[in-house]
Amino acid sequence: MAAGEDSMDRALVDRAVEAYGKAMAALDLLRLRLWEERNISLAQLRVLAVLRAQEPLTPGRLADVLLVSPSTVTGLTDRLVRQGLIARRDDPEDRRVIRLYLTEEGRRMIEEVGEAGRAYIREVMAVIPPERREATVHALEEFVRALRAVDRARLLEGTAPAR
Repeated sequence: MAAGEDSMDRALVDRAVEAYGKAMAALDLLRLRLWEERNISLAQLRVLAVLRAQEPLTPGRLADVLLVSPSTVTGLTDRLVRQGLIARRDDPEDRRVIRLYLTEEGRRMIEEVGEAGRAYIREVMAVIPPERREATVHALEEFVRALRAVDRARLLEGTAPAR
């Protein structure tokens, strides 16, 4: 039994699982639309988002950040290079090292995708009564912190699911 599970109401956990599944299904519709419109996968979007926040990165460091294998990063970045969304460049201080950068087109795409996501969330938040919005965001933030804590613990134990 996981920590804290023995004192947790099973019906509450079941409701959380159901709510989480419904939220992910709704967000998947947005992701699928973006995938279809821009011909880009969620994994590729994650690469663009990470590079936007941390560029330049080596492919190995990108694999570490994404929690995927180096061969997975190679496949993802090959396609993004072909699409003109990222570029590989030699490190000027060590030509053996390759670094990944967003191109202007990649930067433009990740900004458009981010704005589409923000617009969608604004629409969703507008449906929530104003007096409940802060509590809703707080609950989402708390849930993300808990997810990360569990993932970190599983990584340290070597029981993290393959990604």
